[in-house]
Amino acid sequence: MLKKFLNRESLGRLLRYFISGGSAACVEIVLYWLLTVPVGILPTYAHVAVYTVTFWMSFLLNKFWTFKSRENFLPQLVKYGILFVINLTVTSLLLSGLVAAGLHAMLAKLIVMATVVCWNFLAYRYVIYK
Repeated sequence: MLKKFLNRESLGRLLRYFISGGSAACVEIVLYWLLTVPVGILPTYAHVAVYTVTFWMSFLLNKFWTFKSRENFLPQLVKYGILFVINLTVTSLLLSGLVAAGLHAMLAKLIVMATVVCWNFLAYRYVIYK
């Protein structure tokens, strides 16, 4: 199984996933900071707004560049949307809990983002863009 995963195509896909995810993460962090610090929106509300914006960026980058999927746009969008709702619910609860526990909002956001990266790759690879 490890040999199947460690081939050139899989490693390239993983690298593209980290680049596209890193790009979306940078946009997410900057927008989150702008909404929470200068604007003063509550962290959970800012998270929901920013996560919704980066949903589209992430979907399009992963579909067309990371996984090079050229078919099934609507079914993939629906699956991605379902994953988005699950992620948004779980991450909003986690973010709220971390902030309520006294963690700085930006640190809480980074922890939440790192958590999502792990399970999303598997969901994208084996469910959405298979």
